[in-house]
Amino acid sequence: MSVKSFEDQRWVSQDQPVEFWHKQALSAITSGPVLDVGCGVGLLLELLKSKNIKAIGVDVSSSRLKKSVEKGLDVREHDIEHEPLPFENNLFAHVTCLEVMEHLHHPEQVLKECVRVSNGGVSVSVPNFNSISARIQVLLGKRPENNSPQKGHIFWFNKSILEKMIKSSNVEIVLF
Repeated sequence: MSVKSFEDQRWVSQDQPVEFWHKQALSAITSGPVLDVGCGVGLLLELLKSKNIKAIGVDVSSSRLKKSVEKGLDVREHDIEHEPLPFENNLFAHVTCLEVMEHLHHPEQVLKECVRVSNGGVSVSVPNFNSISARIQVLLGKRPENNSPQKGHIFWFNKSILEKMIKSSNVEIVLF
């Protein structure tokens, strides 16, 4: 099953709650325009709109984008893993890629594209597969929650892997 098919099926009935990473990204964004890569059902776009910050979202899932369009959000269907972002260099004041990179086969090239279209910051969040809770679950003979088939995770991150990827993309690391 392709990533697009998986994500289309997964998000037909799901909505998204405001999470820690949304709040952290919002605290880093002071002006637009903003690009939300992997915008899903448009939650971050809605939060930015409520702050009067112009934002555009891209996502591979047409079912998620349908929900965003119904909310009146500016979104575009785009396969970020197989095509460059359809935007000029340095166009956005900020780019977000929240809880997306673990769903990709080639997250480093997506990160480089996020950096290319940003003239300010890039906010990235990924689950930490070496977290204490994941380690305890493994020690108890269980599959870590963040590795369940329903999550669709392809690429595993921990702090060291993410830092190496960010440094190889010539980006300054700012941890929240």
